[in-house]
Amino acid sequence: LASFILVLVSNCAVFASKTIDVYIIAGQSNADGRGLVSDLTGPLSDYASIQPAIRLYYVNPTNGDPFNPAHRPGWVDLAPGYSVAPGFSGALPSDRFGFEISLGKSLAALYPNRHIAFIKVSRGGTNLANDWDPAGDSNYMW
Repeated sequence: LASFILVLVSNCAVFASKTIDVYIIAGQSNADGRGLVSDLTGPLSDYASIQPAIRLYYVNPTNGDPFNPAHRPGWVDLAPGYSVAPGFSGALPSDRFGFEISLGKSLAALYPNRHIAFIKVSRGGTNLANDWDPAGDSNYMW
C-alpha cells in the first residue's frame, strides 16, 4: 500500500516538491458516502463548492475489477460527487458525496499552510468476511 501511495503522489504534478499530508479513506458504503449533493443548500451550501486546496484520488470498482475499476478519475480537486451508490452506472461526478467534504473543510481551516490529499478507495455492498479479507474467496478489495 505504501508503494501504491508513493506512486500516486509522485505522479501528480500538482504535488511536485511539496510535503503532503495524505489521508486514506477505505471501506464500504460509510467510507464512500451516501449524502445527496442536492441537500447541500442553505447553511450547507458552502460544502457544495470545489475545494482546490484539497486533492482527491478516488477509486470505486463497482464493476468488480480492482485492477481496472469502473470509477477512477485520477487526481481531482475535492468536491461533492465522488461517491457511487450500488447500481450507479453514470459518469463522475455523481449526485452523492461522503464525509471527506466536511473533513476537507475542517482540515483546511485547521492547517491553512499544509498540502492535503485524500486517497479514497471504497465500495458499498461488499462483504467484510470475503471481499476485504486477504484470505477470503473474493478478496478483490484487499
